[in-house]
Amino acid sequence: MFVILTSFNWQNLLFANSLLYIGLYDYFTFIIPDLGIVAILAIALLNFDYFNLIFTIITFLITFYYWRNGKMGFGDVKFLSALSLLIGIYIFPVIIISIILIILSNTKKKVNKVPLGFYVMLSTFILYIFRGAYYIL
Repeated sequence: MFVILTSFNWQNLLFANSLLYIGLYDYFTFIIPDLGIVAILAIALLNFDYFNLIFTIITFLITFYYWRNGKMGFGDVKFLSALSLLIGIYIFPVIIISIILIILSNTKKKVNKVPLGFYVMLSTFILYIFRGAYYIL
C-alpha cells in the first residue's frame, strides 16, 4: 500500500537504501546482491500480507519462466519476488515502468545485456514519488 508520508521510519529508510544498493550494484556488476534482497524480504515479512503473497507467486512464476529461457538472471527473479511480497499489486506497474525505461534508454544502442535491477530500482522510486512513500503498517 502506498500512502503519502510526512516522516520516514527505519523500515522506509532500509527499503530505500536496499533498493539503491541493489540497483547501483546491478548496474555496475550485473549481479544482484543477496544482502539487499534479504533486507527487503525482512521488511516484507515484518509486514506480511496474504494478499501480497498471491502477487508474489504470480511474479515468481512469470519471472521463473523467463529465467528458464535465459532471458533474465535468477537475481532478478529473487529481487522481483521479494519486492512483490512487499508492495503487492504495485509490482506490475513497477515492471511496466521498468520495461518502458529500458526501451527509452536503449533506443540508439543495441545492448544484449541489461541490468534489470537498476531499472526496477528507478521505476520503484518513480512509483514511490508519484504514489507517495511506502508506508509500512
